[in-house]
Amino acid sequence: MEIMWKPPILIPQSLSTNMDRVFKVLLLSFLLMPLWTVAQNAAYDEEEIVVNYSQEGHDVTLTGTLTIPNNTVAKQKRFPAVVLVSGSGQQDRDETLMGHKPFRAIAEYFAQQGIATLRYDDRGVGGSKGDLETATTYDFADDAEAMFMELRKHPKIDPKRVGIVGHSEGGAIAPMIAARNKKVSFVVMLAGQGCTGAEVLLQQNRAIFQLKGIADSLIDVRIRCMEAYFDAMKRIAPEQYDSVFKSIANTYAGHLTKKQRRTVGVLGGDAYLFAQQFRTTPWWRAFILMDPADYLPKVKCPILALNGDKDCQVIAEPNLDAIKRLAKKSKLTTHLFPDKNHLFQTCTTGAVEEYSTLSEDIAPDVLELMTKWILGI
Repeated sequence: MEIMWKPPILIPQSLSTNMDRVFKVLLLSFLLMPLWTVAQNAAYDEEEIVVNYSQEGHDVTLTGTLTIPNNTVAKQKRFPAVVLVSGSGQQDRDETLMGHKPFRAIAEYFAQQGIATLRYDDRGVGGSKGDLETATTYDFADDAEAMFMELRKHPKIDPKRVGIVGHSEGGAIAPMIAARNKKVSFVVMLAGQGCTGAEVLLQQNRAIFQLKGIADSLIDVRIRCMEAYFDAMKRIAPEQYDSVFKSIANTYAGHLTKKQRRTVGVLGGDAYLFAQQFRTTPWWRAFILMDPADYLPKVKCPILALNGDKDCQVIAEPNLDAIKRLAKKSKLTTHLFPDKNHLFQTCTTGAVEEYSTLSEDIAPDVLELMTKWILGI
């Protein structure tokens, strides 16, 4: 291969001196970069935690990451700590969603402020195993409580300052555990529900269809159908769901065109899918019937309930109002963040489709408020 010779570029002496300074600064920055990275990592240590327990004859294995502030950074022997509990659906320990890792972001931020965290893979994900076919929110609460009890035993954790931070469904699980386990020092509900599962689903459906620009009159038909499905589910046997749900859809949506029925999902096929979901998945039936009035009034430890005003999955106002009404025995603090979605990202619309387009894993002001509250109680 022929190499083309090029004459050297001549640089004036004054410019050469300036470039020499720039080069030295860049070289120094390059040499210091590994040290800066080490300093960042030195803010905390991490270790793998594995918990095995038996739940009604089923073996459960839960695997997670314990992130502990480094003693050289936070001058303490034992630290306050939290268990992070994810939302509905099986997720990994970072609660990875649409390219975001909010639980990792929380763990790293908390560690730099002197708070330890234990985050874990949901059963069926990563290193965690357990029955999923019959599992409900109440079973996942048992998982979270097992991790909570394990965390309290760690020699670097202050057992009197261990709480539970739950997001979405995890925001229901956290007070559920605190209601029965008085060792829970505090609870943080990130978009946690105060309304029943049925109400949350109805609120969610209305908000999501409104964001799509669907007419309220059509949305009302879907909501009435869903209400009737939920009511029927409580009264009839699962084998009757198919025929009864199809009849409900025809009763409430029979006057709509096929296109209108398709738009809001009230065709016969949609009714069948609802019926199949309710019949085959115990989680759905348990969630619809779940009522925070059964556990929130029993919580006596401090609660921090946070919501975003653009959340289309757990609607802020009705759920915060219900939490205020129910959690009267706890020292309750609530906060509504403007322009935040269900993942507590700073957003424009709050629509689910927007999540992946946003750069934040979780907004800094949310992290800051949680930290100050935990360290201040």
